[in-house]
Amino acid sequence: EGVANVLNRAGLRFEPSARVRLTGDYVSYADSSGWSPYTAAGTREQWSLYGRLMPGRRPGAVVVEAQATRTLTSQGAQTDGRIGAALQVENTVLRPHIRVQTLPEVTGPGGRSFVGLQATVLPVRALGGVLGGFWLQGQAETEIAGSPTSASVVLSRNLGRPFRIEGGVRWERGLTGPFYTLSVVSQLAAVRSVSLVTAQPAEAATRVDQSIAGSLVWSRGSSGVGLFSEPSLERGGVGGEVFLDLNGNARRDPKEPGLPGTRLLVGNRWVTADSAGRYQVWGVSPYEEVLISADTASLKSPWWVPRFPAQAVTPTPNLVRRADVPIDIGGVIEGSLVMESGPARPLPRSVRIVVTETNTKTRTTLESFTDGSFYLMGLRPGRYEAVVDSAVLAQMGMTADTLRFELEPGHSAAEPGPTLSGLRLNLR
Repeated sequence: EGVANVLNRAGLRFEPSARVRLTGDYVSYADSSGWSPYTAAGTREQWSLYGRLMPGRRPGAVVVEAQATRTLTSQGAQTDGRIGAALQVENTVLRPHIRVQTLPEVTGPGGRSFVGLQATVLPVRALGGVLGGFWLQGQAETEIAGSPTSASVVLSRNLGRPFRIEGGVRWERGLTGPFYTLSVVSQLAAVRSVSLVTAQPAEAATRVDQSIAGSLVWSRGSSGVGLFSEPSLERGGVGGEVFLDLNGNARRDPKEPGLPGTRLLVGNRWVTADSAGRYQVWGVSPYEEVLISADTASLKSPWWVPRFPAQAVTPTPNLVRRADVPIDIGGVIEGSLVMESGPARPLPRSVRIVVTETNTKTRTTLESFTDGSFYLMGLRPGRYEAVVDSAVLAQMGMTADTLRFELEPGHSAAEPGPTLSGLRLNLR
């Protein structure tokens, strides 16, 4: 990337999976001897390295990240390093970090080390309708070999779906005293408004800021120009169609109907499909994987089931990434567990059965009834294998066959899905 008379930048990004990311970046500044909105005066070049790791099995449960930056200026070299983590404990998200900074000094380099903690306390619904709607953000940092450097607390509450009120206090070493903030945020579908009041009693200074933001977005797959409250440039979007997949190929064919009114969770945002089954969300962070899932309670038939419990898409800047959401007509299987010792007879106890789709390896578990019969509704079309849970077999000292079957897709939105009866799992 290059900007004439400002900078040249080169970067490398390595992301073998959603759990690991490594990036490197180098910037050379053409001339920063005077004031510039892009960088501090005297900056010549900058190197930076960043790494992120999600070691746990559950995505996003624990995140470890590290960053190092070295900046060359006309006064010398400045080095900044930071290592931190993010983890969630019940309704609290904790982000501890350690930061090291080396500044160019006239008498030689000087180093400073800091330790800090950021915390977000999510709403606790058990506190009731009033107190249970508040959430809190706090931050504190101190020098390891010195005194505290900064601290802040912000308390927020939603006032209905589109409005939020926030109040906070912040203190920084070097200021004459703390300063207070009060803001009202209006997050409408087409515009975002922020009214912010900042007061610093020690300086007898009060400031009022009002900002209004919005953007116009056009995409070829949507019905026209859309109004969004999020910024457009360097942001991404996700959109597509929710449809009933009658032939099971996960693509919308001409005779397959759209499903208007279906609610989708895209990342952390809810969106409802329009009258043609289309949906679109704008303003998500590019290159950050977003999960899309359908709210099954919004589907108009109890036989309908999403093809995927969740599907992932990675947005790119300034584009709407297409991600259609196929909905299948689920079927029913019913059968029985039968012991093969002498005359065949039902098994007189409840047994756990594991049903696995052979292509996607998606697993579904069910419990048989006490007479050995089993029943499962809403199973997606596909080829399956059903087995008795290995731990249960070990407890019983028995073995069992593997039951293989295929469930065909439904062919009409007005009819229930297919039914497979008389299935039999033999135990011995």
